[in-house]
Amino acid sequence: MNPKFSIVITVTREKYVHFALKSAIEQSFSLESFEIIFSDNSEKGLKNIFNKFKAKNIKYHRPKKYLPVHHHWDFAFSKAKGDWVLLLCDD
Repeated sequence: MNPKFSIVITVTREKYVHFALKSAIEQSFSLESFEIIFSDNSEKGLKNIFNKFKAKNIKYHRPKKYLPVHHHWDFAFSKAKGDWVLLLCDD
């Protein structure tokens, strides 16, 4: 069964990513009703930040090369499986 919501976090900068992830994880929905897509488009990769969070509903994705913002959004949204898709930016 697909989740009801997909929270897509597009990441290019490290500074506020932790807060965006924490905010998404702390939603009051059951874990089965939403997923979090962590789409890493940063220069050096931010998987180390993603790895600090242990929630089962977070999925890490990274394009093969840097993408302009609108292409990165397309990439990130293509990973979402929810009926509704919400966007959080890293800032």
